[in-house]
Amino acid sequence: MEDEDDFDRVSNDLKFFFHQHPKHVIIDEAQEYPPLFRTLRGVIDKNPNENGRYILTGSSNPELLSNISESLAGRVGIIELGTLKAGEFFKKPISSFYKLFSEKLNKKNLPKGQAPIDLNQTLEFWLKGGYPKPLLSNSFEFYQQWMDNYKKTYINRDIAKLFPRLNKLAYRRFLSMLCQLSGTIINKSELGRAVEVSEKTIREYLEITEGTFLFSILPSFKKNIKKSIVKMPKGYIRDSGLLHH
Repeated sequence: MEDEDDFDRVSNDLKFFFHQHPKHVIIDEAQEYPPLFRTLRGVIDKNPNENGRYILTGSSNPELLSNISESLAGRVGIIELGTLKAGEFFKKPISSFYKLFSEKLNKKNLPKGQAPIDLNQTLEFWLKGGYPKPLLSNSFEFYQQWMDNYKKTYINRDIAKLFPRLNKLAYRRFLSMLCQLSGTIINKSELGRAVEVSEKTIREYLEITEGTFLFSILPSFKKNIKKSIVKMPKGYIRDSGLLHH
């Protein structure tokens, strides 16, 4: 929907477009045209038992999810797709270590043998991260340029479009601080003092970074649910390559 010709083709007559394409349709950056969701609801309801006809993708989680919750609630499944994992990049199967998280732990099911990915491969991937285009380029210069451009377009285009009243200078400073704190406990009041904004603003910034898939917040691990909610969470930058850059 970012391409003008495609946008015009879809938006000129939505009902006719879906009549022409009743299934096997992927609409990228679907949040660019909100009326699409209302029309799609009627199209889905005409044949509610046939699943998987449409895939809607978008990199702006808050805008996309608000449209989905308003128009397509109960009609969609939401799947979050991260960057490449090390096993995908090196074309190796997932390690048997991860079975420990899905089975009851005992001595018999402890993983044995060599890991599918060695230490050097792990370190290489950890430093570069999992964004496909720079990772697969095999050019250090291209990798650096891509990462620089990603950072600039994230702040100057995506965030500016979603939150036009946002203080970009303060938000850029906040992101730099957040990278330094990745993997540690997030103290919102201390972070606010460092960035020179209020604690309320820091909470809003954290919601933005989490909503745009840049940052992930981990609640504190407590058996008591009340304590888990009150205690300060940890958080991490989702892609290790972007973090190191």
